[in-house]
Amino acid sequence: MSDVRPQITELHLSADPGAWAAAGFELDASGERLRLGSTVLGFDYGTPGKGGLAAWTLGGVSATDFDGLPTAAASGAAGAPAGHPNTAFQIDHLVVFTPDLERTIAAFEAAGVRCRRIREVGPPEQQLRQAFFRFGEVIAEVVQVPADQVGPDGAARFWGSYRDCHRSRFRRRRTR
Repeated sequence: MSDVRPQITELHLSADPGAWAAAGFELDASGERLRLGSTVLGFDYGTPGKGGLAAWTLGGVSATDFDGLPTAAASGAAGAPAGHPNTAFQIDHLVVFTPDLERTIAAFEAAGVRCRRIREVGPPEQQLRQAFFRFGEVIAEVVQVPADQVGPDGAARFWGSYRDCHRSRFRRRRTR
């Protein structure tokens, strides 16, 4: 059995890096990337201003088919964490929407990422179903939503992410 564990090495954002710097994140010398824990955030996909988590790069996985989520395989190891003036130190979790939870779970598991928990909450007519996967220090929360919330192709899509900070005022930040 391999000691390699699934890990999110980079999140690709369609966002203005200047807005992140203004929110207290320390950008690298290029002004287009920053590191939160073991994950790099790259501001290099799509058109700034459109907003959102556009793609991810993963290490320690056996495939890159994650039910339609734009995915690339990592080519190197994670670097050292960076400090930020706003005290953010890592990504806590990211959220994925899917119209078919079982299909998305099967895709993640086929790529070597085990479902750690399925949670069902709410009354039967409005029940929310979630599945949780660990990618190193980051949890991927996959939420089943009505098909009209994911787009015409019915594929899973990224919704956003949450950062861990020493002060709660920066705790929640939706990236979409």
